Amino acid sequence: MSYEGSAREYRPQKFEKLIGQEHICQTLMNSLSSKTVASAYLFSGTRGVGKTTTARILAKALNCEENGKNINEPCDKCSSCHEISISSHPDVLEIDGATYTGVENVRDLQERLVYLPSKGRYKCIILDEVHMLSKGAFNALLKTLEEPPPNVVFIFATTELRRVPDTVISRCQTFEFRRISVQKISEHLSEVSKLKGRELEESVIFSISRMSEGSLRDALSLLDQILSFSEKDKIIQEDIETVLGLPPSNVYSYILTAISERNTLNSLKKLKDIYEQGHDLKLFSVGLLNYLRDLMVLKVAGKNEELFDISKGEIAEREDILSLFSFEEVHHAYNILNGTISEASTLSSPFFILEIAFLRMCNMNSISNVDELLDQIKDSKTEFKKTEPAIVPDKVDIKKKEADSLNTLEEDKDFRNIPKSSNIDWDSSKVEEAWMQVISQIRESRRVLFDNLKVDFSVSNEIKLLIDSSEDNSQFLSIIEEELSFIKEKLKEIITWDTEIILEKNGDRKIKNKKSTPNLSIENDGKDMIQEVVDLFDGKVVDIRAHEKPM
Repeated sequence: MSYEGSAREYRPQKFEKLIGQEHICQTLMNSLSSKTVASAYLFSGTRGVGKTTTARILAKALNCEENGKNINEPCDKCSSCHEISISSHPDVLEIDGATYTGVENVRDLQERLVYLPSKGRYKCIILDEVHMLSKGAFNALLKTLEEPPPNVVFIFATTELRRVPDTVISRCQTFEFRRISVQKISEHLSEVSKLKGRELEESVIFSISRMSEGSLRDALSLLDQILSFSEKDKIIQEDIETVLGLPPSNVYSYILTAISERNTLNSLKKLKDIYEQGHDLKLFSVGLLNYLRDLMVLKVAGKNEELFDISKGEIAEREDILSLFSFEEVHHAYNILNGTISEASTLSSPFFILEIAFLRMCNMNSISNVDELLDQIKDSKTEFKKTEPAIVPDKVDIKKKEADSLNTLEEDKDFRNIPKSSNIDWDSSKVEEAWMQVISQIRESRRVLFDNLKVDFSVSNEIKLLIDSSEDNSQFLSIIEEELSFIKEKLKEIITWDTEIILEKNGDRKIKNKKSTPNLSIENDGKDMIQEVVDLFDGKVVDIRAHEKPM
C-alpha cells in the first residue's frame, strides 16, 4: 500500500523538529558537539513521545556523511541519513525486544559486534521495548555494556523502566521522556492539518489533544481517523463526536444549568439520553468532572489560558455557567461526582449510581461562604451573651463547638495581639471561646468529665467550675484538679487576663484540694463509682465477683 499514516509521514528527522523533549535534545546535541558520546543510552517514557524517533536521529547524527565534520544535527540529505530513515543502513540494527528475548539472540548479537562498521563511523543497536528481554538475556548483555567494542553505541527504549534491571540502568545514560502537553500537540495538529489542506475547528484540535493523553502518535492516528470520516474541507465538533463516540459538547453546560435550577427531571432525562445513545458513561463522568474543575479554577485563578486544556470558546462557555454557582457549590458537586466515579469503577455500568449523584447535586442546599457563616455565629453568640447569664449549659457539646471556636480565635488576630493587662474589660464570650479551645486539647478519656460541669465566666478574672452538690467523688475531683495546671498554662497563651480557676459546688462552697475516701452507699455497694471508672477509660464490665473476707 502506498498510503502512509501521518505519524510516519511527519516523523521528525532532526533534533530541532522533536516536540516536547527539548531537555533531551539539548543534552544529546551537546554530547555530539563535544565528542562525549556514551556507549549506551536508555530512553524511557510513555508511548508515542519520541523515544524511537530520538534513537534514529541520534544514529543518523553519529553516521552522517556531512564531509566528516563534527556536527550535532544530521543533514538528512546524505545516503546514510536516508538509509537510516528507511531502516536499511547496514550499521544500524533495529531490534524488537518482544521477539528478541533469549540468551542465544544476545550471543548472536555479540558475535556481530566484533566487526568494524561497514559504512558509517558507528554501529548503532536500537533495542525497542528492552524490558521484554529475559533475565538470562539481560545478564548475557551486561559484560558487553560494561566494555563494548570500539565504535558501538547501544540505544535502548522502554515504556516500563521499572522492569529493566538496575545493573543495566547503571551502565546507561538514562533519559526520561515526558508526556507532551496539550498545547504543543494542538499546535502540531494544526500544522499537519494545514499541510494536508484541511481545516479543523479549534475545539476539535483540543479534543483530539486531550484524548491522546500526551502521546503525539496517538493524536496523529486520531487525526487520520477523523479526516477519513469526513471529506469536508472543515472538520467541526459534531464530526469528532460522531467518530469517537464523545458526548455532545453542550451536554455538560445543559446538565449544570439544570442542577443550578434544581431541575432534577431535566438532568436525569439528559443522563438517560446519554446512556441510551450508547455513550461511555465513565468517559462522560470524567468529562463532567474536568468541567467542574475548570469552573473552580476560573473562579479562583481567573481566565488564564495556560491553566486550561480547552479552546477559547470553551473557556467562554464555562464563564457563563460559572455565574450560576458559588465556588462552594461547584466544589461540593465535584466531591459528589468524584466519590461516585470511585465507587462506580468496579461496576460494569455506572448508570444508576450516576443517577443518585445527580439527585444529590440537584438537592444540595444553598451553600454559603464559610467565613460569612463563622461571622454570623460569632455575632449571634455576642447577642446571646448580652441577654443571658454567662454560664455554659448543663452539658457542653465540645465536639460541636470545637470547630467554631478554633476558627473564630484564629480570625481574631487583634484580640491575640492585645498586651496582657488587668485594666482591660473582662469579655466572658472570648474567655469561653478560649476555654473551649483548651478543653479540646485534653485527652478524650478525661475530656468527657468536663462535659458534666457547669462553667461560669460571669465574674472578672475567674472561671468557676460548678459541681453538683450531690457529687462527692474524690476520684472525679482528683482528675479534674490534675488537668487544671495544663488548662491554666494554655489559657495564658490565648487570653489577656490573669485568670483563676475555681472548683465550686452549687452550694457556693469551695472545694479544697485534698483527697477523701469515697463515700459508697450501702444500697449501691460502690456501683456508681465502678460505672464512672468504666466510662472514664472506655471499658466494659467482664465479670462481677463477691468479695471474700479472709479467714
